[in-house]
Amino acid sequence: MVAWALGCIGFQPHPPPDLLAVRHGAVYVEDHGVGDTLLLIHGFGADLESWRLLDLERDHRVIAMDTRGFGRSSRTAGDYSLPALADDVAAVLDAHGIDRARVLAHSWGSSIALELARRHPERVERVILADAFVYRGQEPWAWRSARIPVLGEWLTGGFYDADLERRLEEAFFDPAPLSWERVEEIRAEMARPETKAVVAAVARDVHLPSRWDGVAAPVSLIWGAGDRVTPLAWGRKLAGELDAPLEILDDCGHYPMLERPEAFEAAVRAALP
Repeated sequence: MVAWALGCIGFQPHPPPDLLAVRHGAVYVEDHGVGDTLLLIHGFGADLESWRLLDLERDHRVIAMDTRGFGRSSRTAGDYSLPALADDVAAVLDAHGIDRARVLAHSWGSSIALELARRHPERVERVILADAFVYRGQEPWAWRSARIPVLGEWLTGGFYDADLERRLEEAFFDPAPLSWERVEEIRAEMARPETKAVVAAVARDVHLPSRWDGVAAPVSLIWGAGDRVTPLAWGRKLAGELDAPLEILDDCGHYPMLERPEAFEAAVRAALP
């Protein structure tokens, strides 16, 4: 079969045990701290380790999750659309007895956060987005091509884990702090057949809008000035559309929480009343 020519892709047959069951699989969740709830949603291809350099749980109850399809969550077949992923987040809140939460999201996770805010407005107090990937116009060629039947699977299977070093250099203002061990962990994660199956499914199911209507919760934005993945112009567009304050962090690329964690954490706290 053509789809298997360069790289085999396929979902896990069953969700991993001991995870929180949701409609289309299972998610890994960590719950730390006390206080007002702050729920964290990572970006595409990442996991909750993205937040490890922050110390938000010293005055918040922090609920961090691996989005279904990534990290320690399941990579089973199912619906990977924004409404389905937003429902996953609502299920996490239900399971932890949380009626309403503040939400902090990064990159593609920002689209899940905004969908949660408009699909379940009663669950979201406010939203903080970092270097948001939320618009149709931000979708790269590889994302769009992955939607093409057969060809998309072939491209994802063969090339999703290719050229990792260049992609990391593009994502970081200064990639020097990344250890070789972490680079190899990322490479191994990207090479997994079930990870590639999820990438193809997300590209197929997620259709980002050209604008965000129906978001009632207040939104704040944090952006790396040197972001080459989601350049600052997108942040200015989103800020104008949602009437959201925009905090710009110098000497940062697409991952300000990793490159300047203290400044990023200060910006998050400033956005929380």
